[in-house]
Amino acid sequence: MEVEEQQISKELLDNLLFVKWGIVISHTAWGKSKNEIAEMCNVKLPYVYQIIDRFEKEGEFKDKRVSNGGHNKIITEEMEEIITNETSKNPQISSNKLSQLMIDEYDTEISSSTINRIRSDLGMYYSKQASTLPISESARLQRLDYCKKHRNDKFTNVLFTDESNFQLFYNKNFFWFQNEDSENKADLPTNPNLKIMIWGGISLKGKTAIKIYRLDQKETVDSTNYIETLKQYCMTFTNSTYGRNKWKLMQDNTKPHVSAETTQFLVKKKIKTLNHPPSSLDLNPIQKVWAWMKRKIGKTTFKSITDLMDAVEEAWDEVPIDHIKNYITHHINQIQEVEQNNGQLL
Repeated sequence: MEVEEQQISKELLDNLLFVKWGIVISHTAWGKSKNEIAEMCNVKLPYVYQIIDRFEKEGEFKDKRVSNGGHNKIITEEMEEIITNETSKNPQISSNKLSQLMIDEYDTEISSSTINRIRSDLGMYYSKQASTLPISESARLQRLDYCKKHRNDKFTNVLFTDESNFQLFYNKNFFWFQNEDSENKADLPTNPNLKIMIWGGISLKGKTAIKIYRLDQKETVDSTNYIETLKQYCMTFTNSTYGRNKWKLMQDNTKPHVSAETTQFLVKKKIKTLNHPPSSLDLNPIQKVWAWMKRKIGKTTFKSITDLMDAVEEAWDEVPIDHIKNYITHHINQIQEVEQNNGQLL
């Protein structure tokens, strides 16, 4: 009994130390002093120095806990992927139903509380109100119009594009039950030196290379830079894959995408676009790719922007084409469901 209690105590200590590690490194990235961090974490100053020194040598911190079969057991990446995929298919699925599904379909027993913890750790949120988040009447009508127009579209020659942010530490992936204005802000620090923005495109025939915007070097997505991205990354892929002017571009309605300068370029190059409705992250399958990448990168804290860029490029290269095809197929089904829901969020 004494041995068992010692084992539990050790595992609990390991869990607490790992969490404290993350807090120290995160606050270091935010520019907090070592004295401030020691006071906030209620630890001695040498301990803070020890963690930072180890991080600087190793370049990252990893969860080194071992599974104990209880509340603190370690969940494998495969389990996380199953939970994420099933939640993506049905964002309103409860933890109890998902727990039962894990048993029935995957022969894996995970408690409902653990599932909720995993989804929270991955940056997801679950709310019964998600299906009734308010959108404007104008947005609802535009969503409905889009779905009616494309209800029979197979999107065989469409390139779905968007931008997303990645940061030095703890890249969360949020569901799309939020408005477009908040999508790139909800989980990001305000310091641009801690993050990058990437542009990418996916289609049934593959994906483009990604363009990385170095926000720490004041590189922004304005109309001029966006047009250059379309030339170098979008058109290079689509013209070689589909042929000149034989493809369509899906982009959202952010200012650089719909500016007079960008519109003039698209008209000049005879690039056809899909009129993507506002408040419709759920109607762009590339959002699932961003979620997949952020889940893969997970809670790793990177030592430099260069390390972060390398990890993001590697994650993009590893996105399976079968996943992309499934995401686009799901988009086709999503269109039908949104139309049946009269343009409202599901």
